[in-house]
Formats: sequence, structure tokens, C-alpha cells
Amino acid sequence: MAILIAHGVKSIAPVAAAAFAVELCAAPLLWYLTIPGTPPVYGAVKNAHAILELPIGQGLDYANMLHATAHHRPIVNGSSGFTPPETLRITSLANTDALLPELQRIGVDTIVVHGDYAGAETRQWLARELDRGRLGFVGRFDRGLSGDWLFATHGPPNRTNELDAYLAGQPTQNSDTFGFVDLPRPNERIAGRAYVSGFALSPYGIRSVTLRFASGRVRIPAFLFDDPALRRRFPWYDATTKPRFVREIERRPGGVAERTDLQVEIIDGRGKRVLLEDRFFLWPERH
Repeated sequence: MAILIAHGVKSIAPVAAAAFAVELCAAPLLWYLTIPGTPPVYGAVKNAHAILELPIGQGLDYANMLHATAHHRPIVNGSSGFTPPETLRITSLANTDALLPELQRIGVDTIVVHGDYAGAETRQWLARELDRGRLGFVGRFDRGLSGDWLFATHGPPNRTNELDAYLAGQPTQNSDTFGFVDLPRPNERIAGRAYVSGFALSPYGIRSVTLRFASGRVRIPAFLFDDPALRRRFPWYDATTKPRFVREIERRPGGVAERTDLQVEIIDGRGKRVLLEDRFFLWPERH
């Protein structure tokens, strides 16, 4: 239909457009709501020769390609109908002793590690290479819970207490507002009643949390509660006295499709709006 309309077939274009609109109503498109703006780490890589982002090959490559439009540097990561042999090789070498020499051979001088997605194996690899003096630590940048971590493929290691805490799997401090959704889990199937929970933390306090469904068309406020254990785990945010958000929803609201999405909107004490990553799940009617 798009080709016919583009070619301006006058007799069929109105009918095709109407048919397309009817089809969208019958099976509405599910949009992924990307978080606006560019994560801070990408402002620090604009002079890089080439970049590897870790983890690689685990579903993050689309976001990596999106943010490459901000720094315009070559990246190893990518997703398409064809994967270059060198990208496959780098993926196979991830977290091994052979990775760093191969990156140096092909001219990669910068590594970005996404802390929320890098597992223990990646942290152990980072620690080994830092101990050997083959990897240089550049800095930490706020993003999500664990931040983005920037490294150079040539030393010096520059170990810090904050880096050691991350390598040990411990929380590290953010200077801005952030949060996380515990429930529903990604692609979870919910029968009837939905229970949404998570937490939001900020050096400026949390004013409100709103649950956005169906690409943001349906908005439901969440309730805020104290959580002493959570505040002990993240001790840097005294201004946030009620970090836990919860909302139980009796049934799927009108206008929300069975396969839908949840995006959490946080308003912090300054009035700044922060959106968390979009999460898809299934919410059929209860029978």
C-alpha cells in the first residue's frame, strides 16, 4: 500500500489509506518509547578512534546504534540482516583474555560498559585486565542503577574505590534521579489484576511516580512508601524518604491492548521529569 501511495495512484490511494487505518485499529502497532536525550557517557567518546560497548550481542545493539548518531564514531556493535565476521569474532571473544589484544589490533581504543546489563563475568574480566595494567579506567557516568563505565584499551588502570565497589557488584552513587521497575517482569503474562512495583531515588527527593500504559495514553498514579532496607542499600539519597512505588490495578483499563507496555514517569523534588526504560508485557482479560 505504501508503494502504491508513494507512486500517486490516485484511484487507489484513498482506499489504500483507509484500509491501512482500519488495519491499525484491528491490530494496533506497539511502539517502543525510547528515553529522550543522550546518556552522558556518549559526550565523552567524541574523540575516540573506535568503540566497543559491553555487553555485546545481548539485545542492546539497537540502542548503541541510536546513540552513535550523537558521537559519530565507529562502533563494533550493530544489528542488521548481515553481521560482519569481525563483529562475530569480537562477540565470541567477549570476557576472554584474547579480547583486548584483538581490540587493539583493529584500532578500538574505547570501551563502554553498561553497568545495569553487564554481568559478573564481565566485571571479573574488567578486574583481571585492570590488575594486569592492560586496561585504563576513564570514568563513571550516571545511567540507570549502576551507571556507564568508560575504559581505554591502553592503561594506566586508575583504580578508584567507586570502581572497586562496582566490580564487587555493590551499588554506586548517582548524582541524578533514577529508578527501577521490579514488577511486572519483561514479557510477563498477567491474568486480570496487575501489581506494579519498583523504586525511585534522587538526591532531590521524589515528588510523584506515574505509570504510563499503551505508549503513554493511559496514566495511573502510583503510591509512594518508605523502604528502610532499600534506603540502607542506597545510602546517598536522604532527600528521598519514600523510595518505593506500588500500584495494584484491578483490571486492564480501557484503551490498553493485551500486549502492551509500561513506562514509569518520575517527577523529582526539582520538578524534573525522568522516564524509565519501556517494558513490554501481556495483559489478557480474566476469564
